[in-house]
Amino acid sequence: MVEAINEDEENNIVVMGSNDNTDMIPDISYEVTKLMKDKGFYTVWESVSKDEMN
Repeated sequence: MVEAINEDEENNIVVMGSNDNTDMIPDISYEVTKLMKDKGFYTVWESVSKDEMN
């Protein structure tokens, strides 16, 4: 998702009224993490997230 946000900014694509939505990343992270915890997939989410950062 972060890559898509960056691509939109680089290509000057307006999403939700802005072409720079990087300020939404912490909110998206919070919501996805909360969902993964609620559904019992938190450890999988953490593992995949760490793999993607490397």
